[in-house]
Amino acid sequence: MVQPIYILPGVNVSFSSPDDRVGYYELSCFSSFRSRPAGMDDLIMPHREIGEAWNVGFAIMKTEQRQTTMTKMGFFNLVDISDPHVPSLGKQLSWDYYTPSQWSGQIDALSDKDKYILGQIAHTSKHTGVPWESDPSDDVALGSQQRDRLLNELQLYFTNYAVGRYGEAAYISLGDSEDMKEMFTQSKYFTNLRDKVDLARECAYHVQASNLKFIYSTNVGYQPYTWDNTRTFINSVAFSGFDILGLIVYPWPDFPSPESFLPSLLAEVSSWLLGEGKPTMPIWITEAGIPVNDPPLPDFADAGNKIQGTSRYGAASYCVKFFVVSLSLGVERVLFKEYRNPASDRLEAQANFGTRDHEGYPLPSYPALINAQRLLDSAEHLYSSSLSDVIRFTFSTRQTYIHIMWLESAPYDRTSSVPFSFMKEREKTLSSVDHIVSCSDMTAHPCSNDTVRDMLIYVGETPLILITKRVEIESSSSSSTIATPTSSTTVSSSYDITSMTSSSTSSSSSASSLLATSTTTSSRSPSTPLVDIPPVPVVASIGPSPSSLFTNITVTRSSGEALATISIPISVINQTSSSPTNLTISIHPVLSSSLDSYGRATWSSSSPSVSSTTSSSSSLSWKDKIVSSVLNITLVSRAYVPVTALASPIAIIFTIDENQLTPELCLGYINETTRLWECEDRLLVLVGPRSVRGYTTHLTSFAIIVDPQHVDSAKQQKALTGANEVDPPPKMNIYAIIFPVIGAIMLGVGLAAYMQHRKRKARSQGAPIHLKDKSTTAS
Repeated sequence: MVQPIYILPGVNVSFSSPDDRVGYYELSCFSSFRSRPAGMDDLIMPHREIGEAWNVGFAIMKTEQRQTTMTKMGFFNLVDISDPHVPSLGKQLSWDYYTPSQWSGQIDALSDKDKYILGQIAHTSKHTGVPWESDPSDDVALGSQQRDRLLNELQLYFTNYAVGRYGEAAYISLGDSEDMKEMFTQSKYFTNLRDKVDLARECAYHVQASNLKFIYSTNVGYQPYTWDNTRTFINSVAFSGFDILGLIVYPWPDFPSPESFLPSLLAEVSSWLLGEGKPTMPIWITEAGIPVNDPPLPDFADAGNKIQGTSRYGAASYCVKFFVVSLSLGVERVLFKEYRNPASDRLEAQANFGTRDHEGYPLPSYPALINAQRLLDSAEHLYSSSLSDVIRFTFSTRQTYIHIMWLESAPYDRTSSVPFSFMKEREKTLSSVDHIVSCSDMTAHPCSNDTVRDMLIYVGETPLILITKRVEIESSSSSSTIATPTSSTTVSSSYDITSMTSSSTSSSSSASSLLATSTTTSSRSPSTPLVDIPPVPVVASIGPSPSSLFTNITVTRSSGEALATISIPISVINQTSSSPTNLTISIHPVLSSSLDSYGRATWSSSSPSVSSTTSSSSSLSWKDKIVSSVLNITLVSRAYVPVTALASPIAIIFTIDENQLTPELCLGYINETTRLWECEDRLLVLVGPRSVRGYTTHLTSFAIIVDPQHVDSAKQQKALTGANEVDPPPKMNIYAIIFPVIGAIMLGVGLAAYMQHRKRKARSQGAPIHLKDKSTTAS
């Protein structure tokens, strides 16, 4: 909305904002004279050229509850800690600017306001002038004198973190962009760096600051050749001494949209971490941002190299996209350069990264980033999808879904519409705009009335944020609650096997079906019907198994009760993609309504000896024969291509009722061609009191079922023997019956005792027990 106000020289004018809703506003000041009146000088706005407007920004923001934990996003340099909206994470507290006592004072001041700052040990200590960098160079091994001086000096600074002080924010960055300096290529650099990080850890131990974690950051751009130094560091002897890998991401000179290069960058980095045996090492973006050149000047440059820069709104859009894409790919935290511009220098790119101008007035990126941080700080990424040229990232909280979408590589003024069906919660399409909680632009300003209309969503180049309800459906016949996800879903692995799915699985195949059981109780009788649940995924946590060769995904109810565990070999991940981060694992509980057409009236037999007539005559309901949850499992590449055939088998462990553990069970799946249930693995292994494991080399919907072959074979045998015709028993000598019976009883007793002994021995040694073995000992 533009509302012109004319101000004459020497006249004071008061006015109010034309809109009081949350969002970003600007007061644009410019000369209204098309030609200069006689006797009047040219009117030049502050920090502007002749004819340029002077824009002063304002942000109307909601007052949020004070953040007491470290946020996923933060700023650095010139951060105003009294700002009530600024995130709790900041950077940086460097020992070349602060003495140990000053460092302590800074920590206390920040802690009082629940702010956490990333410390840095680099260059030369202000206290005694001890250099962090190897003296005289990294062409020679670190000398004992510098080693001793470092040890003494680091203890003085690390004492500030003693006995758990500063809690979760005890992070120290060692070095400052050393990969961009000559030392990085010197022969002793990495051995010296390892010596120094070991010294730092020794100091932390001596002052009882074992909570300290150390970060090393490398510089990367968007071209693959700029990632070489990161790989060199990861492959070095120094790498294993650090706790967190930091990436300084400035894609000079073009600054393409983050979704065009971040996935491939993080995929490569994650594959390198995997190769070094540290796939779960946290990744932080310790610097990111884009310089603002607005209004544009042709001589705008970085270190003398001319670059284009971007507009004020372009910077806000870039930073929000960067934050969203980073979180979706498993990055733990992102720090943006910077909170406020240090000076008024319109020609120097390094002076124009701020979210506020040098006078402190907000730029659009200020409310945009803080809005994104508030929305996503307690949310978990579920899946990403695209339709035509619209890309969408969906996050989940306990009450809502947060959908952030924009046009890929589009001009600022172009828009595109997508059908409302694009806003699917898995298979259940939002049927009404009543499901929308809010619609806003990236600065939290409410959408215009025509953004969502006629069951279409109109999306532009800047991020659009749509928040929708999560509808909870409960069984009318049971007081038990339905399993729903919580915000506690974790992604422990740093490569992108995320906790949920890509929407590319929402195709016509059953791989996109929603699944779930009806109650949170641990058991259910065969006659208890399954109940449809809301179209949301169940809670899934991802973490490495005790062996680094596997990744385990545990699916649980919101109560924490485990439903199943899927164990995926690393060989499968490498087989299906050039890098682990290019894959998304999707695990859904299936709705009963989705199974109506799958074996509901017919229990198929996979045995070729059972005729179709016999199979079709069976009227056994799938409700009676499925003894576990039904889970649909898909593996999807970053290009949204489903992966179904696997080179190596994956293990699926289901939790079922102990009373249902019988030899007739198998790992079953839905045959998409016949639309019937079949057995995938009949040799189930008992791996816990209520847990059975089976293997598969393909992905679809799985459950533990009663073996159809066993059921139909029994019926067939009954038909072949003629159950209604009873022949008279043959006459036999009574002694010919008694003695064999007595001998059989004695043999059975001895065999049972021996099998019980073997079973106890196997359990004591942790040996697996097959269900077939279990039934034998029971008999």
